[in-house]
Amino acid sequence: MKNLYIVYCAAALSLLAGCKMPSSAGITGDKNWQAIAMSSDGERLAAVVRGGHLYTSDDYGVTWKDRSGIGSDISGNRNWQAIAMSSNGRHLAAVVFGGYLYTSSNGGARWTNRSTGTISGPKNWQGIAMSSDGDRLVAVVFGGHLYTSDDYGVTWKDRSGIGSDISGNRNWQAIAMSSNGRHLAAVIFGGYLYTSSNGGARWTNRSTGTISGNKNWQGIAMSSDGERLTAVVYGGYLYTSSNEGAAWDGPQYRHYRGR
Repeated sequence: MKNLYIVYCAAALSLLAGCKMPSSAGITGDKNWQAIAMSSDGERLAAVVRGGHLYTSDDYGVTWKDRSGIGSDISGNRNWQAIAMSSNGRHLAAVVFGGYLYTSSNGGARWTNRSTGTISGPKNWQGIAMSSDGDRLVAVVFGGHLYTSDDYGVTWKDRSGIGSDISGNRNWQAIAMSSNGRHLAAVIFGGYLYTSSNGGARWTNRSTGTISGNKNWQGIAMSSDGERLTAVVYGGYLYTSSNEGAAWDGPQYRHYRGR
């Protein structure tokens, strides 16, 4: 991951609005930015640094608060991998590669380590997604399992157990969730693309037809209703679907490079 600056673009990232660099001293200098999330109105943001801190903003990215300072629940440098935010920006969930899963219900002011019970212990967390109200979550482990929660991350279900459609350890790379948390889509690096229409209870392998076979899937995104999806392959193509992943159009572009 290259050193990047967070650039705030007004009006929901509209090209017509223009961009400006945040002036807050809290995020000055080069950092290994890893992931960022935004509320539905664009006012609240949260961003994480690989081998660094977690930051939040409640003024469209103009100023930032360091949430990993001394005395905080997530103090110190950590290998933050991914972060998700509810539509109102109050609920957050973030994961550490080789570490733990954390949630916040007050915009990032306080955090709770949720790595107990089913998801106890450090894991190579790779991705996390959240429903619009923050109630439902899904998280994936690289070289591990896929987990879901329907109580704001308090408890978790292992969806990769024996007998499941996605049983066993897999190199999960990315995950996406619809606004209501019912529709999910997940991809495996060096593997397949899967979708679920019941909150992760059952899964369907969609790697047939246009997207058949093993691929180095890098990322996936989903519309709020779960109907439209787009997915990209590292060193390969970009694909789109308009029917919940049942069929795919593409390839759209060649040689996507995500790393």
